[in-house]
Amino acid sequence: MRRGLGSLGEAIKELLRHQQLEQREKEHAAMRCWAEAVGPENARHSQPEGVINGVMTVTAISPLWAQALQLMKPKILDRLEQLVGPGVVRDLRFGAVRRRPPRPAPSLPPPSPLRSPSPAQLDAVKLSSEQQEHAARLRQQAADAQLGQLLERGYLGLVRLRRFRQQQGWRPCPRCGRPYHGPGRWCVLCAGKG
Repeated sequence: MRRGLGSLGEAIKELLRHQQLEQREKEHAAMRCWAEAVGPENARHSQPEGVINGVMTVTAISPLWAQALQLMKPKILDRLEQLVGPGVVRDLRFGAVRRRPPRPAPSLPPPSPLRSPSPAQLDAVKLSSEQQEHAARLRQQAADAQLGQLLERGYLGLVRLRRFRQQQGWRPCPRCGRPYHGPGRWCVLCAGKG
């Protein structure tokens, strides 16, 4: 049985939320297929950090690798479009992990090699009962079953990815709060701002 939304305003808000979750799902798919888009050699030396407003930020292990990927940018964009559809990734920004001596915090494990988690690794991430209950509430409060499943899956995917990255030594950037990986004080985007 379908629940009524009550007003046109609520229907529009629900539609926008639904579209944003679909876009985020496509953005995560673009990050998961990075290795397929750039090839195994390039993937070993780079890592997609995230997609914001159609711009994928990629960290390379050196400025040389970042420049090489920059030169391949049109091919990479074409390949990503083939893999995840048009308009998901409209631009690529490349940066390099800075080669300063790392100052690891005593409580943090050393960073792991740059790689995207597999679906099996994300499924293995344990969630708290509160997170599972929140996902169930999102599903139940949705206007229809399909939207509810999408909301639940999107929320659980984001929570699992965040916890996986924390377990791999990722930490929030002190400037912008975006999770990042590497020895620098800030994420690639904030480090480039000086």
